[in-house]
Amino acid sequence: MSTAPPDEPPPIPRDGDAAVFLDWAWSGQSRQGKCVFEEWAGQFQHPIRALIVTPDDDEAAARWLVAECHRTRLPLHGGGHGSLLWVRGGRVIDWIEKLFRCDVAQVEEHYRRSLGNA
Repeated sequence: MSTAPPDEPPPIPRDGDAAVFLDWAWSGQSRQGKCVFEEWAGQFQHPIRALIVTPDDDEAAARWLVAECHRTRLPLHGGGHGSLLWVRGGRVIDWIEKLFRCDVAQVEEHYRRSLGNA
């Protein structure tokens, strides 16, 4: 296993807001959700970070995800279907479990409810 150098920034920002898509390379639903996320991030310009994180390949992201699952008591991993997490200050405040079931307009509406009024 590899570990990130101590000066490397954390995979999930601890300051500000972020939209974090959990990408699972082995999942067809995750690939579909990633397309929705990329379209949303490209179509709408928001003052947040839009990140794609692959917990299978990023130990720090995987540890963060496990900690957030415990903290929120939610299955944020979405069973590998490609979840979109709305993050404020490094903590999940809302999520879409299976992004592949959404279109861009639904993602935008969810953003506005979750982070848009910051």
